[in-house]
Amino acid sequence: MNLDQMQLVDQKERQFAGSSRRYRYDQRAQIGEQWLVFNEWLAVNLDCRVPAYGVVYDADAIGFDYLAAIELEPDVMTPAGQTRLVIPAGRYAVFTQELPVLQLGAVMDAIYADWLPKSGYQVAQGAANIEQYPLSFDPQTGMGGFSIWVPLSAG
Repeated sequence: MNLDQMQLVDQKERQFAGSSRRYRYDQRAQIGEQWLVFNEWLAVNLDCRVPAYGVVYDADAIGFDYLAAIELEPDVMTPAGQTRLVIPAGRYAVFTQELPVLQLGAVMDAIYADWLPKSGYQVAQGAANIEQYPLSFDPQTGMGGFSIWVPLSAG
């Protein structure tokens, strides 16, 4: 994995809608099951492919909420049965990887345990962490790459 290709991005407010679930940290492996259900919902309810997102929010000492989602424009209604999440504007460190999705946990660990302490940046407390899966991503094989958006504090 290469974390040297990080980009700083000042992102406007974003809105996501999808399937939300609460996890304890020792349950992270179950997120794949959430994606299976959400991908089935996408296949039935959308007539085109769109990038997908995983959003980690409301994290605390015990666990976190995870939203398997698509991005919505502000004027689009939340699809029935889905959760809408508004992410405020902010600065992000964006790490794009061409690795299999099975390596996502190792990439996250490397960002938070290695890159972040050496970078001089601080994580924006209470802000959402975003995983972005481009159109090239194949959920059947886990190949096609992904990006991790780490929220940074203003100061």
